[in-house]
Amino acid sequence: MKRIKLKPKNPNPLFELWLEEWRKEAASRNSDLQYHFSKALAALKKYPLPLKSGKDCIILQHFGTKLCSMLDRKLKEYKVQNNDSVSVKNVCKHCSFNEQPVFKSKRRSQQIIVDADFVPERTELTTFDDLNLSSWNVENYAALLILYKKTLDSCYLGYTTETDLLLEMKQLCGHGAKTSVLDLFESGLISMIGRPIRYNLTEHGISISKKICEITTTDVISLNSFEVLNKIQNSLKPLITQKSKLIKDSADLNNRNEETITIENHCQQPDENFEKRKSKENIVYPKRVQEKMKEVKDMNHVHNLENNETDFTDDFQRNYYLESRNFDIILLVDTQETAGGRTEPQHDATITGLTEFGVSFEIRHLKVGDFAWIARCRKNKNNELILPFIVERKRIDDLSASITDGRFHEQKFRLKQSGITNLMYIIEDYEKGQRLTIPHSSLMQASINTLIQDGFSVKYTKNHKDSMFYLSSLTRILIKMFKEKNLIGCKKEVITRTNISNNTCSLMVFEEFNKAASKQKVLIHFLGF
Repeated sequence: MKRIKLKPKNPNPLFELWLEEWRKEAASRNSDLQYHFSKALAALKKYPLPLKSGKDCIILQHFGTKLCSMLDRKLKEYKVQNNDSVSVKNVCKHCSFNEQPVFKSKRRSQQIIVDADFVPERTELTTFDDLNLSSWNVENYAALLILYKKTLDSCYLGYTTETDLLLEMKQLCGHGAKTSVLDLFESGLISMIGRPIRYNLTEHGISISKKICEITTTDVISLNSFEVLNKIQNSLKPLITQKSKLIKDSADLNNRNEETITIENHCQQPDENFEKRKSKENIVYPKRVQEKMKEVKDMNHVHNLENNETDFTDDFQRNYYLESRNFDIILLVDTQETAGGRTEPQHDATITGLTEFGVSFEIRHLKVGDFAWIARCRKNKNNELILPFIVERKRIDDLSASITDGRFHEQKFRLKQSGITNLMYIIEDYEKGQRLTIPHSSLMQASINTLIQDGFSVKYTKNHKDSMFYLSSLTRILIKMFKEKNLIGCKKEVITRTNISNNTCSLMVFEEFNKAASKQKVLIHFLGF
C-alpha cells in the first residue's frame, strides 16, 4: 500500500502575514527592503514544516539574524496580547491549516449544508470578497479602469505617472483626487513606485477590472465619458446589495450556532465557561482598539512619507519646467567634431555644413556622444533639458581603429549608461580604395550587431556633407515633435522612454547628464610588503 504523506497547506501563517505587512510598508516608503522581504517570504512559503520561532528561520535562504530577531519580537508581542494561550500553527484566522475544537468542526459542516442554497447567487460576487465596493465613488472606478485600459494597449510602457493619471481622471469625471488612487493602492489593486510617483495595476487589479467589465458588459476601450462610469456604478449596485444581504444572513446563522453551542456548554460547565468568556471579552476588545489605533498611525505615517516625496519631486520639477513654445531646441556639437585650433570657422566642414542647412547649433564639450539636442528656456538661459536622442558619428576608418583599440565597445557601454533612451550611430563612408585594418565586410557586420544586439539606431551616409544633412533633418523633426509639449526636468534615476503621444515629457537636466557621463579615473591599489 502506498504511503500517504499529509502536508500542511500553510504551515507558518503568522510569519507569512508579518513578512507581507513589512513588505507592503517598505514598498509604500519606496525602500529597497521590500525586495528582501519578498525573497524571504518566497523562501518561507516553500518550507513545508511549521517553525516554532523566528530563530528557527535561520535555516532558510534570505533570512539573517536581524530578520529572525524581528520575527521573535513580533511573536512575543502576539503571545502577550493573546494571553500566551495559542500555538504558532493555529493562530491565523486567514489560514485553512488552523486547528479548531471539535464542536466548531461540526458547526462548520452544518454551515455548508445550510449555505448550499446561496451558492448560485455568490458565484459573481466571490471576486469582490476583499473589496468594499459600496464605499467606492466614480473616481475609484475611473482610476482603476483608466489603468486597465492602458494595460491593454500594445504600446503601454508598464506604468503611468501620477500627473497623467490624475489629469485623465479629471477629463473623464470632472475631478481627480489622489485619495481615490490611494484607496486602490491600500486595497492591493495598484502598485506605486519611484520619484516621480508612478502607478501600475497588480494581477489582482487586472482580474477585478476584467470582472467589472464582464459583469457590466463594458468595453473598456470605449471608456471616454462620465456617463459610462455612472452606468458601471449603477450596474454594480444590485450586486453590492445582494452581497450585503448574503453577509448579513451568514452572520445571523453564525450567531445562532454560537448561541446553541454556548447554551450546551453552559449546561455542562456554567461557572467556568462564564468566567472564561468574561476574561476573553476583556482581552479581545482592548486588543481590537489597539490594532485599529495602530492601523491609523501606520496610514498617517505612509501618507506623510508620500507627501514628503511628492513635495521633493514637485520642488525639483518646478525648478525645471519649460512651457510649450517657450523654449528653443538647439543642436549641440562636441568640440572633437570641429577642426578647432587655428582653423577658421568658415573652413571647418561641420560648421559650414550645419550653417548651410540652417541649423541652430552650439559647440560644447560633450562627455559622451558627438551630437545631442537640448531644450533651453527663453526666459532663464540656465534651464536646459536634454532631449532623449544622442548621436555618435563614426567614419569608416575611425570605426576600424576604434574596434581595434577597444574604444568602440567602451563608447557603446557609456552611451547605454548615459540615461538617454534613443541612441544612434552614423556610419560615414570614406575613400573606397582606403586600406583598413579590419575588412569592410567585418565593419558592416559590427554595425549590424550594434543595431540588433545593442538596440542602437544606425544610419549609413555617403560622406560628411550627407551626415550634416541627416542631422539637420533630424533637428527639424525634433523641433516639430517637442515644440507643443510641456517639458519637466527629472533625475536620471527615474528617466523613462518618452511617450510622444503625451502632452508632458520628463527629460534629464543637461548639467546632470554631462556630469554623470564623465569618465571615471581608474584607481589602482598597490599592496606593499
